[in-house]
Amino acid sequence: ARILNSNSYEMGSLKLYVKCVSKILPSRGELKTMEEAIREAIPQTVFSDGPMPKLLCTGGTARAVLKVARKLFGYEWSQNRIPADQFRATGKALMGARREVSDLILKTEPERIHTLIPGYLILSYLVEGYGAEEIIIGKYGVREGYLCQRILKK
Repeated sequence: ARILNSNSYEMGSLKLYVKCVSKILPSRGELKTMEEAIREAIPQTVFSDGPMPKLLCTGGTARAVLKVARKLFGYEWSQNRIPADQFRATGKALMGARREVSDLILKTEPERIHTLIPGYLILSYLVEGYGAEEIIIGKYGVREGYLCQRILKK
């Protein structure tokens, strides 16, 4: 397997949360506002390369979504892939009743209580736009790349 395309966008989960959400978890109206902000920040033209059956995602949000999926579907700890239908089911769980959502997030990724839903919406936009059938979550992210770069310079 090889990487066919790589993109980075100036739309992150924390930025989206700060811009659109007034409390800890977003309201239905704030979910719509976030979806609009995502569509404005990431143009449809990024999907012009055609479908990407496998989408590799890195970063804390992607790893947090994987942790929630592990809890919901009983994945082994070594599992780093989410089939698209289970990714959508994970999103459905994250958009459910506020009490259940807060319990789910607090039991899996409590430090991401504010940013997990905004981050999921961004990932979902990309998964749907690329028509991904499988989401592969990388073990590492920007922080690890930065550290490696600093160590190699010395």
